[in-house]
Amino acid sequence: MLCSPHTELEGIEEGTRAGVPGTLVGADITTDKTWLISGSPYLITTNVTVRSGVTLQIDPGVEVLFEYGTSFTIAGRLRAHGQLFNPIVFEPFDDPAPRDWIGLRFLESSWDCTLNWTTIRFADGAVNCTYNTSPMLNNCTIDTSHFYGIYCGPYSDPVIRNCNIETAFWSGIICDNRSDPVISNNIIDTCQYGVVCYSPAKVTNNTIHKCWVAVLCWGDATVDNNTISNFCTDGIQAFHSDPVIKYNYIDGCMGNGTRFTFSNATVLNNSFRSNKVGMDISYEAKGVLANMQGNLVNGIDVKDLFYIDEHDIVIEGLTMRSGWSYYKGYLTAQGSVTLFDCSNVTFKDCTIANSMNSIYAANSTLCLYNTTLENAEQSELFLMMNSQAKSYNESVDVSEVTIKDPDCLFTSYDDIRVTVLDHDLVPIEGATVVVKEDLIELHNITTDSEGMTPNLVVKDRAVSSSGIIPSPLTVVVYAEGYNFGDNPREDVYAAETEAVEFVDLGDIWAPTVTEVNIEHGDKTVEIERVVTVTFSEEMNQTVTENAFVISGDITGTFSWSGFNLTFTPSQGFEYQTYYTVTIGETASDVAGNTLEAPYVFSFTTIPEPKTASLVLIAVAVVAVVAVMGVGSWLVLKRFK
Repeated sequence: MLCSPHTELEGIEEGTRAGVPGTLVGADITTDKTWLISGSPYLITTNVTVRSGVTLQIDPGVEVLFEYGTSFTIAGRLRAHGQLFNPIVFEPFDDPAPRDWIGLRFLESSWDCTLNWTTIRFADGAVNCTYNTSPMLNNCTIDTSHFYGIYCGPYSDPVIRNCNIETAFWSGIICDNRSDPVISNNIIDTCQYGVVCYSPAKVTNNTIHKCWVAVLCWGDATVDNNTISNFCTDGIQAFHSDPVIKYNYIDGCMGNGTRFTFSNATVLNNSFRSNKVGMDISYEAKGVLANMQGNLVNGIDVKDLFYIDEHDIVIEGLTMRSGWSYYKGYLTAQGSVTLFDCSNVTFKDCTIANSMNSIYAANSTLCLYNTTLENAEQSELFLMMNSQAKSYNESVDVSEVTIKDPDCLFTSYDDIRVTVLDHDLVPIEGATVVVKEDLIELHNITTDSEGMTPNLVVKDRAVSSSGIIPSPLTVVVYAEGYNFGDNPREDVYAAETEAVEFVDLGDIWAPTVTEVNIEHGDKTVEIERVVTVTFSEEMNQTVTENAFVISGDITGTFSWSGFNLTFTPSQGFEYQTYYTVTIGETASDVAGNTLEAPYVFSFTTIPEPKTASLVLIAVAVVAVVAVMGVGSWLVLKRFK
């Protein structure tokens, strides 16, 4: 049955959008009908259903307009066959905006429904394939939908080919977890999600642009040979699902080319180029790596970037630069090198640059020697899940280490070398060098003929979840007869001090008087006695002689024998005279060190002998005896 053309649309003025001859549709379609171009536009004024068993055919060029909030449900068969330059159009009646009408809804009783070269605009959800439906959409345009472009409900298996789906505020296509659609050769543009798959949908040969996520897999979909580019945030995400992702080309995403979380997806022969991050493979999704083959991120095979369950291996001479050869972006969201469940992995002489994280480790242990990590956006070294790392020779900047979990630890080691020199910068061989950390002796070694120790490996500092923990060292030098000033040397950090040098300060000790030959307070000093002073070391003779003073203006001469100064008075000392000897504090050793205080001692010479009086008495006695005889002598003796 044909609808009658040229029915005036009630309430529409001439010259308005619908102010031309057309057809009002205000009830369900209960018999087979064809909407002809001559009856266009068809104005849907209420919710309309093509009843079960009924066929509605729409000719090319027909425009179907919908009053606000109305819908079009197909319980029977819809055959909408437009042409390339003469499409069928479904859109709002006036002032089009998203959600102006509900959209097309296919029910389980519908059959053999096809839409070719059909445009659907400004619906809440443009095409809703409900339970167990299978319409075919080919060369259709779905524009500016509020919720979705096409929804594939439970057990539906629509075929969506060669369609252009753009500006869906949530998703271009949604595939329910029990649906099985074929989505092929479509262009999907400017949607929050391009395709959301809760099911094993087949998403092949599509081009997807400017979506927050191009393909989101919550189910085991097949995502094959698609091109994802032009400012998508993420290309393909797989969450708690195991999709097959193969032969896709993903370029220029502002986030991740692919992202896997709790997934064991099969990932084959995909190419990722100049995305901000090529792949994001979380530890929970590490099973993906066993199912990977032939995937290139910026020209580098992804499997070369990940190590799983590797033990006691050495990675030597590796150069890894994300962004090489004019590529942009980082290789993975983890690291340019990522370790999962590895132990005792050693990096030697490697260069890893331009990464999200240079090295990313989960449940792994590693050591780095002479390795350069640089220009990482997040960190040079990222540790999580009980990972332990050590670096030697300043391989890692401790401020560029991220500790994710409290059971992780990074320790930085470096070399120091100790040199010991005398005051004239001559090497001291055999000096003992002791290096300690927190009173724990790390090294005890002697210097060689060049006054040097070998390179000594010491801890510099550590990084834990609490932050950077410094490891200051104490270096002590033992060498008899030398004074090194700042010894022990404390708060030594290997990363800041490659060489620790000790130089003897020379003679800095004040000389002392160790002995004098006349005891202080002695009162029995002979007048011919010399004064001898013994010093603790070799003295400056002239200065010391000038500092030597004896009270009483005694003059004399000085002589030296080793550390001994001897003063010989020119005329000897006076009898029974008190003398004070002072060695002034200006007396100095040959290094110029002076006495700390004057040295003073005193003595007294012996009394003069009585030899002259006895002689006179003897002479007098002889004279008396000679004149008066012996008897007189006896008388004198008696009186005496």
